[in-house]
Amino acid sequence: MASNDSNPKWKEKVDITYEEYWKTPYNMPHEGLVMLVRAMEKELGKKKAHEILLKTMQMHHRELAARFLEKQKVEKLMDFASTYMPENWSRRSSMALDGEAVMVSLKEFRLTIRSCLWAKSFREMGAEDIGYIWCCLADNVFTEALNPHIKLYRTKTLMMGDDHCNYCWKWEDDEEKK
Repeated sequence: MASNDSNPKWKEKVDITYEEYWKTPYNMPHEGLVMLVRAMEKELGKKKAHEILLKTMQMHHRELAARFLEKQKVEKLMDFASTYMPENWSRRSSMALDGEAVMVSLKEFRLTIRSCLWAKSFREMGAEDIGYIWCCLADNVFTEALNPHIKLYRTKTLMMGDDHCNYCWKWEDDEEKK
């Protein structure tokens, strides 16, 4: 198991409304999601069940990106990076994640996540495969939907047992993509 599975802030009590409780965010680890996917694996096979999960996640994150773009344009990497800076995270994200961000250049932004409540929760359910599709791959889909010039490179994830997630977003002009 990843080494950062017991962040003290995850034990803090938080006041939320019943509406917030019932309307959990799209990527919260949920036993119901895991149960549904495991049932689909039995009925359809693991490959088909995971394909359906992946397609559903892709559709959802493209819709989230479209809603994001209604409020904020992403015309350069900094437009995107500013929302991923830990100081700009929502309370929910700041309580669930610990990370450090660095704007390396106008064309490269890096984020290191050292603890992640989503990874911890999915791993505790023995569902890191589902968590990886539902949460980790979502970052790639969301990024590309915001602007196809932004590419996400990542070789480590807490979800899959690494000691951190190593995000690296790069702005690639059309000639750099070739």
